[in-house]
Amino acid sequence: MPLRLFVDVQIADRRVFIAEGKGGPQRVVPVANRFFDALGGDLHDERPDGLDTERVFVALKGPRRGQPLSAEGLDEIRDSAHLQRPTPSSGPARFAFLLGISDGEELGEATS
Repeated sequence: MPLRLFVDVQIADRRVFIAEGKGGPQRVVPVANRFFDALGGDLHDERPDGLDTERVFVALKGPRRGQPLSAEGLDEIRDSAHLQRPTPSSGPARFAFLLGISDGEELGEATS
C-alpha cells in the first residue's frame, strides 16, 4: 500500500489513513508516536532532496533512487527487517518493524 505524505500520513493527528485494510473498509487509525518520530528522522536524514513524489517510501539507493518503492521492494525491506534485531535504524524497514508488520500482512491489518 503506497502511503502518501500529508494525505495518508496525518502527522499532526498521529494517525494514518488506511485505504485498503483488513476486511476492505477505509479508516483512519491512531499510530504510536515512535512511528512518527522514525518517519520524521527518515524524512530529514535519509530521504533524497527535491523529490517529485508524495510517496513516503522511496528507493534510497541504486538507479531508482528517489522513485517510489514498488510493492515487491517494500516486501523485500519488510522481510529483511524481521531478520534484524534490534530495531532497524532507518527507512521503511524501521517503519515495518515499529508497526509490527509480519509476513503477508498489510499496514491496515497490523494496526487494526
